[in-house]
Amino acid sequence: MKMRKMNWAVLFAAFVSVIGFSSCLDNEEGDSYDVIEYVTVIDNGYAPCLVGDGSGYTYNPINSDVLAGLKFTDGTGYWKRALVGIHLAEELVETKKNFQISGITIFSPVTYKEATEQSDTLKNDYPFVSLGTGSEKPWAKTGYLNVPFSVGIPNNTPNLSDFNLYTMDASNDTVYTKLHYSKDNSTSYTTMSETISFEFSPYNNGNAYYPTPKNDSIVVKVIATGKDKELGTFTKCSYRDLYGW
Repeated sequence: MKMRKMNWAVLFAAFVSVIGFSSCLDNEEGDSYDVIEYVTVIDNGYAPCLVGDGSGYTYNPINSDVLAGLKFTDGTGYWKRALVGIHLAEELVETKKNFQISGITIFSPVTYKEATEQSDTLKNDYPFVSLGTGSEKPWAKTGYLNVPFSVGIPNNTPNLSDFNLYTMDASNDTVYTKLHYSKDNSTSYTTMSETISFEFSPYNNGNAYYPTPKNDSIVVKVIATGKDKELGTFTKCSYRDLYGW
C-alpha cells in the first residue's frame, strides 16, 4: 500500500482528550516578528516567561496578555512547548540574555510529555519508519529532549500515550535512551512525521540512570525499533540542557 505523509496537526485533535489542551493558539501582533524559535514556557505561578531553544534567551512579557494564546482555557497554566515568532519590545542586542517582548506569533504547538521511568510497563514495541537524522536530529534544551521521527499510522488513530521514551543506561558522559511505540501499525495506511518533547526529571528517584560527566557536556543517544533494523541517532548537549538544571 502506498504511504503518504501526514502532519501531526491532523492528529492533534485526537490528543486533546489525552493531554487536556483546548486553547486556540491564536497569532498575535499580525505577521511581523523579530525572532523565530522553539521555546519553553517557564511558569513560576507569578511571572511566566519564555526560554529559547536556539538562543538561550529569556523573553519576559510586558504584560499578562502577551502569552494569552498559550494559556489553557481553564486557566490552570500554559502549554509548555511551541514554535513561535517573537515581537521584541526592545532592541535585539547580542550581548544581552534577557529581553522584554510585546507579543508572540504562534506557528505550532509542540507535543510534550514526561519521559517514562517505568519502562517495564511498556508492551508491544512496534517499528518506526525513521528517527531524526540530518537536519532533523534530536536536540535538548530546558529539560526537554526533542525527538523527530516518522512512524506508520494504523486505522486506529494513536494518541500521546502510545509514544514513550525512557533511559536504558548512562555512562560517564553518555545517556542511552529508547523511543517506544505501542500501537500496532502492521496494517498502517499512512506515515506521520513529527517531534515530541520528552521532559526529563532533574531528580534521581532511584529508577533512572544518570550520567556523571567530568564537565557539562554529554551525548544523548536515541534508538528505536525499525522495520528491518534498529534505528539510531544522537545529540550533544549540556547536563543542564537535558535535565533542566
